[in-house]
Amino acid sequence: MLTGIVRLAAGSVAIRLSFSEDEGLRGMIALIQAGAGLISALTAHGIASYHALKDNRRLNLNDVMLSWFSIWQPTITQLPKTAKRILAVAWGATAFLTAVTIIGGIDYSAPLRVHQQPDVKPGNLIGAVGNAAKQQNAGDISQSMEEAGNNLAEGTEDTVAEGAGSMKQALNELGGTEESLQEIGNGAEEQAKNAEEILPVYTTQCVVYGVEVDAKRIPVALLIAARTTGKLQHVGRIERKDIPHRDFQYMGLKLQKAVVRDPILSTSRKAIWVKPVVSCRVAFNGLDDNGELKNPKFEASVLSEGLPDFKQTTKLKEPAE
Repeated sequence: MLTGIVRLAAGSVAIRLSFSEDEGLRGMIALIQAGAGLISALTAHGIASYHALKDNRRLNLNDVMLSWFSIWQPTITQLPKTAKRILAVAWGATAFLTAVTIIGGIDYSAPLRVHQQPDVKPGNLIGAVGNAAKQQNAGDISQSMEEAGNNLAEGTEDTVAEGAGSMKQALNELGGTEESLQEIGNGAEEQAKNAEEILPVYTTQCVVYGVEVDAKRIPVALLIAARTTGKLQHVGRIERKDIPHRDFQYMGLKLQKAVVRDPILSTSRKAIWVKPVVSCRVAFNGLDDNGELKNPKFEASVLSEGLPDFKQTTKLKEPAE
């Protein structure tokens, strides 16, 4: 019996260490182990109760629930003939407890959520970004949206293999060809010419807290936050097309491991929420009354951790290019 208990505990620890990053898979394994253990323990207790009630007329159904010692005393006195019964309840209880306390990962609040957001895996997100960028560079935007949207919505094994299992391939797709990069560069130059009349005059550091997607679940913009009014709040959004290719590639690699269920700040917007692991330098013209940035423009990704202080705002000495 002790050997079985030790093996169950060691196996639970091994599962916890092997799948420490995949909470969803750990939760599924924990539910299966907890269910099997509970069924085993309850079955053994039912058999023990049957024999105890049959041999002792003074026991009743209340004793089955409340007086476990009286129920199990006949089984213990008949050892070793009843060893299997005791092993079943001991191992079943151990499997249930180790699944809940060691393996973990069970989302207990899932049945209470009425409006549950789609389960978007980080690998699916970066896979969709890579496919969208590749198809957009090739000029077939509609096909890109349809394929990436199907990958995110259906969550098939092929999608996970492309997104999570083949991250290098996804990033290569995001990179595209030299001709594609040239087209992106030409588009950025045209946008800069069109924006000459509204040149930003300040820069500050913001964090990315959400990825805005379209109806096909293709990433189209990044939501940024900063402490413009003393507390962390939404300050603007940056279009995907306004972010240089290499910066977006770097940020996509960081964000694909930072997807969370709830936003880090109070907001009514809809997006795929991420931890504040990516910071970027943003140029702007000033602040609105609600603390949001006027005409925010992406300048560069920043290698920093944590939430930046808005006091880092500086005035540009020369107009931004």
